[in-house]
Amino acid sequence: MTREPNNPTRLARGRQRGLTLIEVITAMGIVAVAGTLLVRLYMVTYKGIEAQHSKLEQMSTARSLLWSLKCDLRAASSIVPTYRSYQSGERTLVLEVPSLDRQGRASPDRRDWIVYESTATGVTRHVVPDGESTRPASGKVLTDRTTVLSFEYADPDVRQSSTVTVHLQDKRTIDRRESALPASLTVRLRNHHP
Repeated sequence: MTREPNNPTRLARGRQRGLTLIEVITAMGIVAVAGTLLVRLYMVTYKGIEAQHSKLEQMSTARSLLWSLKCDLRAASSIVPTYRSYQSGERTLVLEVPSLDRQGRASPDRRDWIVYESTATGVTRHVVPDGESTRPASGKVLTDRTTVLSFEYADPDVRQSSTVTVHLQDKRTIDRRESALPASLTVRLRNHHP
């Protein structure tokens, strides 16, 4: 009987071992647990980012709304008690502003009207220009969220009031929790002429 010399490939093949069924199942279990944890981490992170985005949007809407009001109040010559079907009160503000001529300058003898109205469906800004004004007419919804906007006048006779305090309460549901953003702004009419 002749002996074959030691063949390295044959010895390597003989020593190779596969994974046992228990090792495969254990590896699959570890991968499944790690995958579940990663998915859960992703979901929690995504909800946190979404909540922060909603909060930033809420703050941006409030800031934009208050800025628009501040600019219009400073440009106003007076607060008007009534204009057409609008009446200045707790939820409505009617401003009388100088009309704009063809060069875009304020016309001292003509008037335009800007109306802010807070309703159950949101806040709207209406611009009603005089017939000869170059100011464009518009009716713009500033927010369609459940934003409560209220006005407090320094004088009970709104025409005499040179200062208005604006209260804003923006309520939203963020991540199944009620989020309220209160804000206030007091503005003095720069061009007040009762």
